[in-house]
Amino acid sequence: MSRPIAIVTDALWRKSVSAIRSLGASGYSVFALGDGRLTTGFHSRYTSRAFIGPVAADDPDGFGETLGRAIEATGGQPAAVLPMEDATCEWLLAHGSELAENIRWLLPPADSFALTGPAARDSVSAHLCACLCRRAR
Repeated sequence: MSRPIAIVTDALWRKSVSAIRSLGASGYSVFALGDGRLTTGFHSRYTSRAFIGPVAADDPDGFGETLGRAIEATGGQPAAVLPMEDATCEWLLAHGSELAENIRWLLPPADSFALTGPAARDSVSAHLCACLCRRAR
């Protein structure tokens, strides 16, 4: 029986490398996506396959093609996608239904995810700041 597969996007970041290490140490075959040969996650001993292509924030269509190559490489075996950046989450929410049936990810519905966008975070920060300022008076 082959090992389960996880596809980690945006493998440049430390959070992605942490996910790669944890998944690899748990027995997963980890496919990493990044935008160049120097992508940090490509050099982890737990990375089974590396796929070079643009990140979703810079080129959504190119990202989709790169993710498609990684999905094809699963050979139809079930795989989990771990989107590591907001733009990647947004891409999955918009285009996830177009992916192969063997691919899964865990994200909230698009309208719930939108609540955590930059405008919402700024609003919450402003509200918290106002509350703290009132208490300080």
